[in-house]
Amino acid sequence: MFSFTKVSSNDSVGYRDSKLLYIQPLSNTKNGLEFLLNTQKRYLKLSDSALAFSVDLPDNYIPDNDFCNKLFENIIIDVDQDTISKRGSEFDNTMSSLFLNKAMFDENYMESTMSTQGVYDLFNLDADDIDGQQVNVRQAVCTVVPKEIDGNKQKWLRYDFILPLNHGLARTYEPLPAKTELRLKYHRAPSSFAIMKISENVTVLDDQALLSTPFTFDQLVIPIIKPTFRALYLKSPELDSKMRGYEQYPFEISYLDYVVRKPILNDGESDFLVDLTKGRMPSYAVFAIAPLSRLTGSDKECITKFTRHDLKSFEILIDNLKIEGFPLITNADFYNNFLVATDRYMNPWSSGVLPFIQFVEGNFFIIVNFEQLEKIEGSTHIHVKLSFNKALTEKFTLLYMPMTQRVLTITPDGDVSVD
Repeated sequence: MFSFTKVSSNDSVGYRDSKLLYIQPLSNTKNGLEFLLNTQKRYLKLSDSALAFSVDLPDNYIPDNDFCNKLFENIIIDVDQDTISKRGSEFDNTMSSLFLNKAMFDENYMESTMSTQGVYDLFNLDADDIDGQQVNVRQAVCTVVPKEIDGNKQKWLRYDFILPLNHGLARTYEPLPAKTELRLKYHRAPSSFAIMKISENVTVLDDQALLSTPFTFDQLVIPIIKPTFRALYLKSPELDSKMRGYEQYPFEISYLDYVVRKPILNDGESDFLVDLTKGRMPSYAVFAIAPLSRLTGSDKECITKFTRHDLKSFEILIDNLKIEGFPLITNADFYNNFLVATDRYMNPWSSGVLPFIQFVEGNFFIIVNFEQLEKIEGSTHIHVKLSFNKALTEKFTLLYMPMTQRVLTITPDGDVSVD
């Protein structure tokens, strides 16, 4: 999961003919974006398709890290009018993007190539901790767009983005059959999830002088300008031959499904046993803890900043049996588990991953690779045991993202199912 390659070593099919279609939205409102990808003779490759759009922000605000995915709560996909995805919480898109990016990519890659996705670095800083250099990095290639507000010509900046689809189907590299219809529904998240206020005053542009005036961005959601879904369709004789069998037999594609759940940890307690029994045994799971107050959204606090919060120990129980390698107690334990779960530990071929200091200071989350754990026949119950050094003084949530193997099946008659 955490070391994708662009081409499977078992796939020798060539793609010599491709076509990029620019799909306009059916709707673009404060509730969400919706696109319809009609049936085509070519084969849709979601992994190389993306959403392109722009946003305008006053210059006293900057995009938070992983800005684009923080604009959306969830992404729902309908295949041939059947919904194949579900919502876990309002944090599905925001948190899953954070967890997967930090588990998959190293610092150099994120800082050098992902700015067009709204990912600038490894940090999840609050507004007061963002320095001038980080502001310059995020505003460097913007276009000035003056806006007349309250009688003043304010300095606003236009940011352009291209965002890959954050869904398990788009993290596989096999194209979908021809004549498959897709409907994409991007549900919007509050603007406070995605922006940081770095100054109380916005710059005022004037013929005579450069002034400033207090300004607060108070729109419920950030307007999305000229959204277009760039859908890549493929065609070749080899691919035609490969796909011809699905005219008589069902097409199947395996992918990892992930949603974010949020069990509550009540204040006044220090020890918790959280029952996570719901659905099948996941392949992987990601955990993080945060006070509920931070997760409401604020233009001064980063919603994806995770620290240890005086956590004493963390343990996984399967059918009430302790798992080897747990409990995790020290910072070194937690980081070592992170490396092992993402196949980076003692791996000479790894290009690196989240550094220890950044893991502890702002990206403290736990990955459990259930595929690496000793198999327990008939396993049905998963519990997480958490112990804090002292009783919580406010309510927390345990963010829990199970990653479960799914198989999408499309029959020759067009029936769609997910196991």
